[in-house]
Amino acid sequence: AQQSLIADLNDAANLTAAGAHWENIEQDWNNLSSDISGTAIALSAMLRVEPDNQILPNVVRWLMVARTAGHWPTTYETAWSIHALADWMVASGELNANYDYLFQNNLVTLAEGEFNQTNLDETVNVSIPLNTLVPEEVNFLDFQYLNGNGNLYYTAYLDSFIDASTVSATSRGITVQRTYYDATCI
Repeated sequence: AQQSLIADLNDAANLTAAGAHWENIEQDWNNLSSDISGTAIALSAMLRVEPDNQILPNVVRWLMVARTAGHWPTTYETAWSIHALADWMVASGELNANYDYLFQNNLVTLAEGEFNQTNLDETVNVSIPLNTLVPEEVNFLDFQYLNGNGNLYYTAYLDSFIDASTVSATSRGITVQRTYYDATCI
């Protein structure tokens, strides 16, 4: 029966570039259910029955991507996600990580070092100014796991802003117009 349930969960998973997750067929407000909490609950359940299931690293990846500004949208989703990720850390041996890493942008080393039990909870942040990238060309981000044991996790974001004064008005079917009237005029 357990293997049948695991097979059903594997079949129902949505696989994307961001990882694997499960979606609610319908919203159940009475149980505070969401795709995030449902995915976290499924992760915890699968870890208890089949901790070496090949889909689990992708589920972890999806849960991490589902965060906004370092947390999940609700406290309920956060609680289930932290619970499931703590189970994942124990099952996967994450707490025993000991490896070297290297990060390069267009063959230029921007970060390198080692993660081990003393600094496993630390984050390495690297910012690459847009003016250092090669315009109109492919720019390469190279994350390297050099040796040791453990998993190297990384996330890359592109934030680009344009000064509003340099953008001209454009109408693509919807136009917003502002008009001011004197409150005493009818």
